[in-house]
Order: sequence, then structure tokens, then C-alpha cells
Amino acid sequence: MVFVFNSNSQGGMTKGTTPRPFKFVSVLGAQLAKEDWSESGRSATSRRTPTASVLKSGYTKMTKNWIFKHEES
Repeated sequence: MVFVFNSNSQGGMTKGTTPRPFKFVSVLGAQLAKEDWSESGRSATSRRTPTASVLKSGYTKMTKNWIFKHEES
């Protein structure tokens, strides 16, 4: 499940960005398969956290199965 939102960042406030309220844009969810993911492993000596990213195939599944979409007026 992915929650997509729109808001200011804390750094933006110091750069003169006009404040805007936090707003959910969409909520997406789907049953993804292993082939819908890309994994970046790390070596045994690395201090970085292993990461995973959703591929286009997974994103397509999630957008076709949206749970909530904010309708712009």
C-alpha cells in the first residue's frame, strides 16, 4: 500500500515557499509479485541499508487498483 501526499518540506519554509496544508493525493494498493520489485543489496561490510524499489509493472498494478484519489476541483 502506498500513500501519496502533497505538503511543504521543512526546508522550503526557510526558502520563502508559500505554506500549503498537508493533503493526501491518493492511496494505492495491490498484491505485487517478486518480479514487480528491484532490490539493491549491499555487501557484508556496507553500512548502508538494502533498498527495494517498485518497478513500472508494480506501479501499474497499484494505480489500476486505487483505493482513494483526490479529485481536483
